Formats: sequence, structure tokens, C-alpha cells
Amino acid sequence: MSDCKEIQPDLMPNAQTGGFHEESGQELGERLQFLPHQPKQIVNVGFRASTLSRLLRSHFPDASMNASDKSLIANPETEHKITASDSQDGVSELEQMSLDDESADLIVSNLSASFCDPKVFFSECYRVLRENGTLLFSMFATRSFQEFRQACRNSGIVQAHEKFPEMHDIGDFLLAGGFANPVVDIDCKRLRYPDVECLMEVLEQSGTNAALLRDSQLPSTKSVQSNLAGQFSELDDNGNIILTVDIIYGIAWKKEFDASTAQVHFHPV
Repeated sequence: MSDCKEIQPDLMPNAQTGGFHEESGQELGERLQFLPHQPKQIVNVGFRASTLSRLLRSHFPDASMNASDKSLIANPETEHKITASDSQDGVSELEQMSLDDESADLIVSNLSASFCDPKVFFSECYRVLRENGTLLFSMFATRSFQEFRQACRNSGIVQAHEKFPEMHDIGDFLLAGGFANPVVDIDCKRLRYPDVECLMEVLEQSGTNAALLRDSQLPSTKSVQSNLAGQFSELDDNGNIILTVDIIYGIAWKKEFDASTAQVHFHPV
């Protein structure tokens, strides 16, 4: 596992302002150039109007795209309206896609599967992909939001999600699900925020707070802020709250392979 990058408050504004999707979407977009085939049918899981969506259109202008905004990261009370230009063929669900078997050449998922069972998600992706199809994804890993989750425990706030997967487990899940030659790596950042209000604004903008606190009985973000005040134990020398964001990136293929010799390739970002 790579060491965390220490991000100062005046650096990487996208990450500092909650642009987890934009940062990871850009990273996934850069990997599109390594695909061996031009996909004809793309499924963009957890769709949002974003850098990744634009990169998909730019790289594969002739491809047909199915898009879903049913991400478990997104606030369940607010749904992005998909226009005809965004989705040519309809909308699919996250863990049970309303798509035929072997109907897609490329499935892309940017952080969308972070809050569901990865084994279930990978199995569904395998079902939908055609032979030689590609799965390209990112998801939060073990240490993500650990400081926020500990502060919630300190204050007695009930959390819906307490555990994220290890990078090596993701590789094993992909192999167990039938995928060949998975390549998995991880990137870790430690971001800083001046106060709880700023941190909560970031989590709310990214939609992450809705998933982390789905079972909380607190009625509002302001209620959460009030309960979390003074509960963060890890601060930097200037009193800034530290937040770890740990992201797994992976790519794998649906094709025949010898399970006895299958292995996962791990690379640093």
C-alpha cells in the first residue's frame, strides 16, 4: 500500500472542495487510452455529469452509452436528471442492472460501488459484460474517512457504513468473480479542513455524508456538525481537521483464463 500524500489546504482545490468524483474520474479517464478495443456499448454506473463522462464521450464518440444515477454515494433524496444527450439507451440500477446478459463492452464505475458489497457488484458486471469486455472502476478503500468515522463513534452518531475493502481483497474478489488479469492499485491522500462546518460541506457536496450517515437519526447536517464539534482527535499543527481519502483503482477483463495460474497485478498510482 502506498503512503498517503499530505495535501495542504491551498493545494489540489478539487480534492479540498469535495471533488472526490472529479479527481478519481480524471484518473480513470486517463486509463481509457489503454483499452485494447473500441467499445460499442458502454455502461457508466453511478452516472453524474462529470469529467469522466466527458472523457468517455471524447474517447468513444460512436459508442452507445447506458447511464445510471442510482449511486449509493449520491444523496437518495436528490437525483440528477439525465438528459437525452447524456444517456442514449436508458438508465440502469447499481447492483442489479436492468440490462441483458453480455450486452456491454465496457463498464465504468467511479466510486459508485463503494458502499455496496463488491462481490455482488463484480458478479453483476461480469454478467452484463460481453466476452473480452472491460471493467474499469474506482472505490473507497479501508482508511477512507477514518477520522470522520471515529469522530462519529466518539459522539455516538450511528453510521450506516463502518468498513471499506482492502486493495488485496478487491483483487481476490475479481478473480473469484471470473475476471482475468485484474490490475489494482491504490492512492491515498490526507486532506485538511479548518473546521467541522467546512468538512461537512465537502462531504455533503460529494454525497458521501448521505451514505456514511444513512442510519443516523439526526435530522440535519447542522445537527451532525453540532454533535461532531470537538470530537476529531487527529489535527495538524495548525488545528486543521485531517481527513484520509483512500481510493482503489482497478481494471479487469471478462475472458477465458486458467484459474490455476490466475494472479492479480498490483501497481502504485
